[in-house]
Parts: sequence; C-alpha cells; structure tokens
Amino acid sequence: MRFKLLFFIVLFSFFSMLAKSQTDSLIQDLERAKTSEEKIRILNSISKSYWYKSPAKVIEYGHNALALAEEINNDTLIVNSKLNIGIGYSNLGEHFKAMSLYIQCLEASDKIKYLQGQSGAWSNLAILYDNMGDYEKARNSNLNALSIFKKMNHVKGIVGSLNNIGINYTKTKEYDKAYEYYKEALDKETTIGDKQMIAITLVNIGDVFDFKGDQKTAISYYEKSLKAGQELNNSSVVIVSLINLGRMKQSMGDYNGALGYFNKSLDFAQKFEFRDFTRDIYKYLSSIYQLQNNIPKAFDFYKKYSDLKDSLSSSESKKRIAELHIKYETDAKQKENEILSKENKYQQNLIYFFYLLGFMVLIIGVVVFRNYLQKKKTNVLLLAKNQIITEQKDKLNESLISLQKSEELYRSLVTTSPDGILIADLNAIINYVSPAMLQILGLNNKNEILGIKPQVFIHKSSWRKAFSYFNDIKMQKNTGSIELLCVDKNGNKCEIEINGSVLKDINGNIDNLFFILRNVSERKQIENENKKNSELIFKQQQEITKLELIQREQENIVLKNDLDYRIKELASKAMYIVQNNERNISMIKALRTIEKKIESKEKITSSEVRSVISELNIVSRNDSWNEFEAHFIKVHKDFYDNLSKQFPDLSSNERKLCAFLRLNLSTKEISEITNKSIHSIDVARTRLRQKLGLSNTGDNLVIFLSQL
Repeated sequence: MRFKLLFFIVLFSFFSMLAKSQTDSLIQDLERAKTSEEKIRILNSISKSYWYKSPAKVIEYGHNALALAEEINNDTLIVNSKLNIGIGYSNLGEHFKAMSLYIQCLEASDKIKYLQGQSGAWSNLAILYDNMGDYEKARNSNLNALSIFKKMNHVKGIVGSLNNIGINYTKTKEYDKAYEYYKEALDKETTIGDKQMIAITLVNIGDVFDFKGDQKTAISYYEKSLKAGQELNNSSVVIVSLINLGRMKQSMGDYNGALGYFNKSLDFAQKFEFRDFTRDIYKYLSSIYQLQNNIPKAFDFYKKYSDLKDSLSSSESKKRIAELHIKYETDAKQKENEILSKENKYQQNLIYFFYLLGFMVLIIGVVVFRNYLQKKKTNVLLLAKNQIITEQKDKLNESLISLQKSEELYRSLVTTSPDGILIADLNAIINYVSPAMLQILGLNNKNEILGIKPQVFIHKSSWRKAFSYFNDIKMQKNTGSIELLCVDKNGNKCEIEINGSVLKDINGNIDNLFFILRNVSERKQIENENKKNSELIFKQQQEITKLELIQREQENIVLKNDLDYRIKELASKAMYIVQNNERNISMIKALRTIEKKIESKEKITSSEVRSVISELNIVSRNDSWNEFEAHFIKVHKDFYDNLSKQFPDLSSNERKLCAFLRLNLSTKEISEITNKSIHSIDVARTRLRQKLGLSNTGDNLVIFLSQL
C-alpha cells in the first residue's frame, strides 16, 4: 500500500513544479495574456502547480485550458490539458475517467509524434496497471516512458521513470533490483539538484529497507524525506513520510507516537483532498486504537475507511446493480400486467355471454353488472401500472444508453491499444481480435482468424507451452506472462509475449478467456545483438590483454638482459679497478725507488725504467681493451657465450683475438691495437686455427667466427 501512495508523485515529471508564489504570479500573467496559446499554457501551468495540493483545482484549470485548446484545434496543447485533467482525476480516485483521458493522449501523441505526450501517457497508464495489481504491465509501461525520456535526453523524466520502475520491483519483492533503480535515480537527482525528486526517492529507498527488515535505516530515510517535503511545501511527500514514520512507530510498539504521526498526516490529506491517503490513514488509525483496546474509536475509523473505500472503488458496481434491479422490477411488473390483461379479456368474454342470454334471469344480470364494475376497476388499475412500467422503461433506456457509452469507451480502449488483444471461448475458439492483433499476424481481415483456434499462428515448438498456459488461465492460476514463438500469415517467425485472464458473466461464471499479446521480436533481437557485442568486446579485451602481457614480457626480457649486462659490466669494472690499483701501487713503488736513487745520486739502470714503462703500457692496453670489450658485448651479446661453450680451453688472449677477428680487423690493425708485432699476431692466428679445428681445412677463420 505504501508504494501506491507515492506512485503518482513521480509521473509526468518533466514538467516543472511551482510554488504558491509562482501560482499567484501565473494568475496575474493570465489576466494580461493576449493570445489563446499563451492563455492555455498559463492555465496548464496553474493546473500543474496544484498537482500536489488540490486535485479539484487541477481538474478545474485543466478543463479551462482544454476548452481553449479545442477552440483553436492545437493538438499538443489538447494533449497537455488532458494529461493534467487525468492526473487530477487519478488523485481523486476516479481511475476510469483518468484512464480514458490517458488513452486519448497516447493515440493523439502517436499520431503527431509528440514525445512529451507519449511519455506522460505511458507513465500515467502505468499507474492504472499498478492499481489493478498487474505490476509487470506497469513496469513495461514505465520502461516505455523511460525509453522516450532517453530519446528526449530529459533527465527529470528519466529520474521519474527510474523511481516508478523501482516501485514496480519493490511490489514484486525484488528489493535488490528496486534499490539499483532508486540509487541510479538518486545519483542523477543529486547531480541536477532536484530537491523534489530527492525527497520522493528517499521515501522509496526507506520502503526498501523497511521490507528488508532494517527499520533503523528505513526511519532515517523517512525522516530525511519528511524534512525535505516540509522545506519544499510538498504535501504529498509530507503525508507519505508521516504515514511511514507512523507505521515504524506502530511496529516498534510506540502506539502514542504512531497516533501522533497518523493524525498529522490525516490533517494534511483532508486539507488537500487526497482521498486515497485519507482512506488508508483511517485504516491505520483503526488498527492503532484496536491495539490500545479502544474499540469504539477503532470501529469508528474502520467504518470511515470502509465507506471511503466503497465510494472510491464500487461506484460503477453500484450503478450496474441498480440498473439490473430496475430491469428486474420492470420485468416482474410486465408479467403481472400480462396476467391482469388475460383476466380482463376473460371477463370481457363473460360479459358478452351474459348479454346474449338477455334478461332471462335478473340475478344473472346483477352478477354481470357487478362483474362489469370489477372489470372497470381492473382497467383503471391496469392503466396505472402501465404508466409505472412506461416510466421504468424510460429509466431503463437511460441506463442502457449510459451502459452503451461505457461499452463504447472500453471498446475504444481495446481497439486503440498498441498491444494485440484476443478473446477466445473455453474451447479455445477465437471470437474477437483487435486491429493491433491483426497487424502482428500480418492479416488484413479479422474473418481470416475468427472461429478457429490460436494454434494456427503458434509455432509447433511452442504448442505444448501454449496449451499448458491456456489450461492454467481456465483454472484461474496466477500464471503471469509467457513468451511464445509465433508465425504470421507470410510464414515469418516472431516472439510474442502473452498475458491472459478470464472474463466472467453476470453470474460470476467464466465464459471467455482474454489475452493481451505483444510482439517482442525487435526487443529480443536487440538483446541478442547487445549480447553478441558484449561477447565481442570481451574477446577483444582478452586479445588486447594478451598482447599487453606479451609486450610486457618482451620488455622484461630486454630489461633483464640490460640488467645482466650492467651487472657484468660492473663486475668487470670492479676487477679492472682492483688490478689497475695493484699495478699503480707497483709503479709508484718503482718510481719512488728511482726517486730515492736520484736524490742519493745513485746510478739508475735502464731495466728499472723499462719496467715502469712496461707497466704503463699494460695499463694503457687494459684500458683500451676494457672499453672495446664493453662496446663489443653490447653489439654481439651471445658471441662470448657461444665461444666459451664450444671452445672452453681458449685463453683470454685467444678470446680477445677472436673478438678482433669477429670484427674483421686485419693483422696490422690488431698489431697496432695490442702493441704486438705482426709476426706475433700471425703465430697467434695459427695456434687459434689449431684450437678451433681449422688447421687442415680451407675454411676462412673470420667467416667461421662470424657464424658463432
């Protein structure tokens, strides 16, 4: 019940909310308006400003706008006016009048492609399906509205539809899905700063936590929504928040606290003429007083609840019963008059009989005279009863005319419904199809399908499922909706969503089965395409991830190789520094010895000087070699490794010679680099060929080394 209270608040939300000061300003603008279009828009704006305050005012200003819009024949303004009037009737509990207006708005909006009118009509039709307890149809209507709002890129409309869909899921006890839609709505509302919708969504989220048993969290959301409703002067939000807080107090055993909240909400509901709210508050108050053992007050409020409930939901039923009662009495009186007429005829024949006998017997004449008087009295009575019958016939005709109008309106709703409608008897013989149903099946004439069974357009693969569903509907099981594979006149397959129910006669017996069908092929195709696209994207992401991993592995290999080289280079540098330091120390000692001899004027031998020079040459050659080797390893990384694996007995000088030859240096160039004679280099090359196994072959040494 709590969701029904809030459902109408979020409908048609793309129109702006107006405060009282804005209403007064609009009334002043209305007096200054010159053109009809300007007056209509202002009247509709005034009507909207009373949405959450006074349904009667909504209807009054909506009708004024509609009259002007029809005078100038402006379709969009007519739709806007009728939507406002429908909302007023919905708030008053006049759901039948509201539904008739919404259907008219939907037809007109579809015809002129008026997106705002379509979204408003779908949103409000969802309310009526919700009131009938068909939550799936209500959710589908809200999804239609959400789709249109997204086409319009209208954030407020999207927010309203998200709230409505959340309410639908809450009623079907799918609380996690409901919370997802409410949370998405609240995020968008916070982004755009829509305080009205934030207040409403807070109530809805509170309901979700209430159903999940988290009373503490629910109360915090209800208190936030109450504060927001009071700040915004939104009577609907205030009423709902007070009712929900009252329920929380009642469930916690705080009956006095609950009474305080319910009484405050009742004051608001009666002040602003919200009859649905008033009805439900009466029921809550009755239950509270019953818990407090205050039976008189509990009975008084329950009676108020029952009376108001009957006035909202049973007026059409009472009217039908009254019409049937009048018809029954009229038929009874007609039968009575027929009996009197027969008796009168008999008496007339009797009088003729006595006239033929003449005056033979005076007693018989007297009897005849008395019978004549009785006949006259009977005729007077018959005339009076005939007059009563005539009056009752007139009343019955008026009732029948009213009933005919109602039937025409219902027929209009059926024939203009965008969903296909099919009626079949208990033997599954089709006796009615709507124009939309013919379009789904690709038929041109209803006679092509009337009098046959639905299995002609159901694919063989779905026969068993359809047969089971048909039997469940006959047994009045709560089956919900199903999807079947159907085949149209041209043999094209299509996915159909079916909702079924029963139709009963005046005695309450089932005489027909009623089905609503919707072609969901396009929706299924879109879902399949989205699924395929998602799978393709997932595969592409996997491929990208693989490529990224391969790239990272390659980068890691390069980094590792570079790191290994740096480590080797660092070790080589360290060894070179140690060796160089030792030679430097040795040369320093030799130079100091020479220095001392010079100071003491001792004789210095040439061998001592040559020894120092020799050490310097070695250091110089090592520096050159180390620098050369570092660059060589960068260019030919695997050369030394392969050489060591195949020929582990090579000396360091032979490995150096291999490196020079790998670079294709001549003997002369190697001699200059190493400070050795050409003859020494030739001897070294000969020894190297022997160790490499090339002595008795004609293989070129340089080419052989380049292949390692």
